[in-house]
Amino acid sequence: MGMGIFRRSVICFFCLLCLFLCGCGIKETNVKINEDSKIYLAAVEELEDYFETNAFLYRNSSKGEWKNSLNNLKEDIKSNKINESDFFYRMQEICASLKNGHSFCGKINYNEEKIFPIRGDYYDDKFYIVVADGEYKDILGAQVISINGIDFEDIEKEYSRIISAENNQRLKGIISSSGFVESEFKYLGIWKENNIFEVKKLNGETEKVNMQTVSYEDYVAIMKDINNYLAYDKRINSIENKKPENAHNQYWYTLDKENRILYFQYNTCFDKNDTKIISPIQDLSFYPDFSDFSKELREFMNANLEAFDKIVVDVSVNGGGNKEHFDSFINFNLGIFNSKKVYAIMSKDTFSAGVLAVNTLVEKCNATMIGEETGGSIEMYAVEYKKSENLPIWFANGKHYVDVLKYAGKNSSDNMRGAIPDIKVTKTIDDIINGVNPYYQAVIDN
Repeated sequence: MGMGIFRRSVICFFCLLCLFLCGCGIKETNVKINEDSKIYLAAVEELEDYFETNAFLYRNSSKGEWKNSLNNLKEDIKSNKINESDFFYRMQEICASLKNGHSFCGKINYNEEKIFPIRGDYYDDKFYIVVADGEYKDILGAQVISINGIDFEDIEKEYSRIISAENNQRLKGIISSSGFVESEFKYLGIWKENNIFEVKKLNGETEKVNMQTVSYEDYVAIMKDINNYLAYDKRINSIENKKPENAHNQYWYTLDKENRILYFQYNTCFDKNDTKIISPIQDLSFYPDFSDFSKELREFMNANLEAFDKIVVDVSVNGGGNKEHFDSFINFNLGIFNSKKVYAIMSKDTFSAGVLAVNTLVEKCNATMIGEETGGSIEMYAVEYKKSENLPIWFANGKHYVDVLKYAGKNSSDNMRGAIPDIKVTKTIDDIINGVNPYYQAVIDN
């Protein structure tokens, strides 16, 4: 029952690591192009042709910058001095220049990657280690001050080169969800033979930790082990981890009888039938059918109408999907929702159709937005995917303009910003240590 947050962290890692695996090189002329370089050039042409079908390609960038970046990459490839790893990141850097969180490159398989055996997250704008294997357990809860002598704020700036994002919230969401990959560090110039993480521990002491990367397989095992998580024994009792035993990880609900709240955790907008709109690395075979789930939830609400006064829809880790599922659910249950006080819990990890769900709740149910600004911008795009015909990579193209979300965006003056909550709540490292969900507490108190 307390495994929800950890399963979601691993899923988030699987979904979000693919954002980083894309390419670079050194310019040289009059060199006979080799076979690998021919493949790289074909992949660049493929990306260029596919992205230029997007009528909104230059919405947040310039045509000149886009063309120059592509031409520079082509020239560097012709020098035969660009390797496959750098090529992927160079491609991702070009995509990131578009400043569209729905437009990026991914890698089909990252089993050969090496990753540092920790994962962190942001609390009060500081980055803390929240997962670590046995060797590094004593730095759980420590704030990362610098890596290899580079202040963490500058590490963020380096990562912004290869992360497709409209805003800082999305950037932070991807950094915290994806782990630190060795090939990323090398491409961004962070890597050293001995990698030193300077941290400020919970007792206030500063320590420099020499850290080595591990295999992808070992990293996944570390993320799956609940004993590697900060304050697991306290966090297991928090509302977001009270998933009923037989409920699905993707969406579930529980009744908080003490506080008279129906809590609905909505972690994805996909269901098992959305196979035509997913990326090449997604697998929906183990997902439930949302229509079956919505019938079950409707029956539960009707049977317990007198037991709750508030409905909370938690989309704090909802990265998007098919918006039609949630819209249909709300329309069908509008009478119930409008008879209660409704709240949407959101965070930097709320993206795409997750933000659309917030918009629906505010528009149809007069919901109060609680938490932090979303990583998904209020100017919304729908994405298409294409698998490369030349390399084991895939492209995401945010080519379909949806709308500016005026309900979720009512507190935002910049369309590239996320939805800004009505009640802003700052989650701290002390909240994590004490097993407190400050977003949910704000619902109780409101």
